[in-house]
Amino acid sequence: MSSLEDPIASLPCEVELPPEWRHPSDDSVLFTRRPEDHRRFSRRGLLALAALQYRQTLPVLGRPNRWHRIYVVNLSRGGLAILHSEQLFPRERMHILFPGGEDHIVEVARCRRINDRCFEIGARFVAGLAVSQQPSEVGGQPVSPAQP
Repeated sequence: MSSLEDPIASLPCEVELPPEWRHPSDDSVLFTRRPEDHRRFSRRGLLALAALQYRQTLPVLGRPNRWHRIYVVNLSRGGLAILHSEQLFPRERMHILFPGGEDHIVEVARCRRINDRCFEIGARFVAGLAVSQQPSEVGGQPVSPAQP
């Protein structure tokens, strides 16, 4: 299994977390579950780094073809929620790459503005990537495909 922690950590990240999400003693991030959350699959809460690359799915939005560092805030077998610095729109597709080398194509289901530089995005997994579509480098460092 490849370890992409260092390349992902080196990517640009412009997410500005709200001050009330920071725990005063250890600078960790606090998340609360909303009572109106209804899920098909149970979700595991976490705060992990991952990489995001836009897939050009909405022609009117000219998205740059570069990698961004994002926060993954929860994960289930059907999808995930991330924090990103830019607003995304339903049906947009992105390539998500995890530090262990696992990658997925996801489709945005919802986007909620937290502040000017923080958007909570819910997305569902739509496909894995064919070997020919897997990235060859992230953050300037070569990537080897994840092993099953």
